[in-house]
Amino acid sequence: PNLYTLVDAALSETIEGTQIKDHLRQAMSTAHPLLGNEPQMLGAVLAGPVVGLEPPYYTDRSWTAAEVFDLVEHYGIEYVVFMPELFEVSAERPGFFARLKEGEQPDWLEEIATGPELSLYRVARAQRLD
Repeated sequence: PNLYTLVDAALSETIEGTQIKDHLRQAMSTAHPLLGNEPQMLGAVLAGPVVGLEPPYYTDRSWTAAEVFDLVEHYGIEYVVFMPELFEVSAERPGFFARLKEGEQPDWLEEIATGPELSLYRVARAQRLD
C-alpha cells in the first residue's frame, strides 16, 4: 500500500466510538494545527494544517522535548500524531519522535490512543518540562 493508504488506515481507528480522523478534523484549525511525524501526508488525509519537525536526514538539528513544547505553544498545537512504523530513528541524532518511539513521553503529553500504527497525544499545557 502507498503512504496515503497507510496513514488513512491508521487514522480510521476509533476512540470513544469516533474515528480518530473525524476527531482530529473537528479539533484542528489554522489556529490549532496538529504536530506529526508525517506532516504532509497527515495534512493530505485530514485536509487540514499539520506542523512537522525536520527529519534527521535533512538537518543536524535534534529536537528536544522542551524545544518541541515551545513549538507547540507558538503554533497552538493541541494534538501530536505519531506513526511509529513510518519513523526511522537516527542513532546519530535521536530527537523528539525517536524518544517517543522508545517510549519516552514528556509530561506535557497525555496519550489518548495507542496502537502499532498510531499513537495520539493531547497536549497538557500546564505540565511543561524545562
